[in-house]
Amino acid sequence: MMLRIQAHLRYGGDFELRVDHEWPLEGVTGLFGRSGCGKTTLLRLIA
Repeated sequence: MMLRIQAHLRYGGDFELRVDHEWPLEGVTGLFGRSGCGKTTLLRLIA
């Protein structure tokens, strides 16, 4: 089984986040990236 996320977030005129991804439901998935790249925004969008 897979978890599929399709989302689009636009904040003001400067920020836009588009997500279209699938993750396996088994195991552990990590979310890595440099500071300010949108990790927390992505998690808030999914929640």
